[in-house]
Amino acid sequence: MVLPVNESEHSTQTVTPEPMAQNPLQQNILITLQNIQTALERKNNTPLLLFRSDAQDPIEWLDNFEKAATTNQYNNKYKFQIVDGYLQGSSATWFLQKTNINAQQRIIRWTPANAGEDNTFFTTQFETKFRTPILISK
Repeated sequence: MVLPVNESEHSTQTVTPEPMAQNPLQQNILITLQNIQTALERKNNTPLLLFRSDAQDPIEWLDNFEKAATTNQYNNKYKFQIVDGYLQGSSATWFLQKTNINAQQRIIRWTPANAGEDNTFFTTQFETKFRTPILISK
């Protein structure tokens, strides 16, 4: 913003307004607007396929899910929120059990937040559970 320093002078000085301190309401509004912006950036151009369990290769399904999610601009948090809608049969039951608050080795995120947390995220437990010896030998 350029404001005159003095009405009688012809020179100008650039004045940068100081950022206003945000109160909690302003912070909540800002967070909400950022979440809306993130949601609007997501696309649904590439369909996500269902995992029907047992005879389906979980590695191939997970790879296809990741590719579609990347194309659609889904972040890891969003993938974790929606993945249960793409699991059917025993995999849907398994996911429900593994995300239960009382579950042993509870799944809490899509990928690990820190090294050594392999037992808390979806992709590793999903592969371990559904990649059977028959599928490995194919």
